[in-house]
Amino acid sequence: MGNVRKTAAVVMGVAASLAFAVPVAQAAPGSALRPMHYSCGQTRPPNLDGSAFVTATGAAVMLRGSSAGCGLTGVILGGDRLDYYCWTLGNDGYTYTFVSAFEKGAAGWALDSEIPNNGSSVHCPI
Repeated sequence: MGNVRKTAAVVMGVAASLAFAVPVAQAAPGSALRPMHYSCGQTRPPNLDGSAFVTATGAAVMLRGSSAGCGLTGVILGGDRLDYYCWTLGNDGYTYTFVSAFEKGAAGWALDSEIPNNGSSVHCPI
């Protein structure tokens, strides 16, 4: 019962922190970087990031799309092994990486500022 409460507290704390996060990256006018928002529930992107698995150092939420307004698909906790697919600039001005925490059987979009190495280094296809 204690672990359930602890996990619920982590989810609530991480979700609350998303509301006050500062945008990590924004597209400059005329730049090649432009929003490629993956809408809530849209098919996952291809796994383009061939880097080694990353170990989470803290808590973060995984979302159904690349926007804080999308529902949760899971929670990342410290020690979870993560597989990065690619990153995108959401229509909200934040960058997100599609992450698989395969040992948990969960995957979704995580705010780059909340995951190791500021997320994937490979941009999702447009």
